[in-house]
Amino acid sequence: MSDNGDSLADIVFQRTRTQQLVAEIAFGPALAFAVDQTSPTGIQGAILMWLMAALIGIPILRYLVFTDRIEQFDRLLDLTVRPVELFALLGVAQVFKFFGVEFVQPATGFSQIGATAVIAVLGVLVYILGFELIFQKYRFSWGTLFYVKRVALEPQIDIQMDDVEEVFGAIFQHPSQWARLKAAIGYLKLTLIRVTLAQMAFHLLKDSIPDRDDEATETLREYIRINQGGNFPAGSGGLWFAFGVAAVVVLPVLAVMAGLISLVFATFGSIVLVMLIMRLSKHIVALSYIAFGTMEYEQFVTTNRRWAVMTVGYTLAVYLLIF
Repeated sequence: MSDNGDSLADIVFQRTRTQQLVAEIAFGPALAFAVDQTSPTGIQGAILMWLMAALIGIPILRYLVFTDRIEQFDRLLDLTVRPVELFALLGVAQVFKFFGVEFVQPATGFSQIGATAVIAVLGVLVYILGFELIFQKYRFSWGTLFYVKRVALEPQIDIQMDDVEEVFGAIFQHPSQWARLKAAIGYLKLTLIRVTLAQMAFHLLKDSIPDRDDEATETLREYIRINQGGNFPAGSGGLWFAFGVAAVVVLPVLAVMAGLISLVFATFGSIVLVMLIMRLSKHIVALSYIAFGTMEYEQFVTTNRRWAVMTVGYTLAVYLLIF
């Protein structure tokens, strides 16, 4: 199975490029209408509506370029994927804010940001449950991604990680204590990543692989059969372990980002909630555009540096334009 994001999306959702482009043309007006009914007056509302106009226009431009068979189509997709993601994310966040302010804030007395965060959590849960209930591909899609990521790690490993003696030999071949420490930390990090990806892939895929016959799904079934015998816990313990490892790695980084942003904008707690709203809105947008549009998995799961820049930039955009 390839680890290419586009082919992975094709494997999971099996949609043609034309279907993807038509779906994106439908997304823009629907979200723009929702924002138009809920956006505030003043400069924030005006900016949001201009962004929604762009969200309508960019997919139309993509479709026209694609149907004209212009060679720069892939280049256009790459250049516009982040603007489309950000504009759609802001639209979803604005809808969350409207319902939070209208329904949650009067009942709870929460701030606008707090009320919006409540709606964002509820909204993403409803969306995920609905997506899985209707299409039965939420767990399958992310399980497949984790499997591909796990397989892609293997070429980076030049020793047998399950052989303790070989691992120790690789560590102690370095001449200095500092080099040995760095090697040990590197192997520990790699082991945690391997285990986390494998656990997530197994538990998400084991009951969600669709009943169809092709090479990709048979590869996934074989992975489940191999590990069903006891490599992973039968219950949810392994899944919670994977979530725990991810939280230990990611949450401190997000806390540092929120702390730096709060030095200039709002309080630390408010920025944390805005970051939560941003991440949940982004999840809905990314899932929609991967499942039905042209977004690729690799564009959702980016490099660490790009992820950090996007997290800060998107958080500031939500805070400044929505709140």
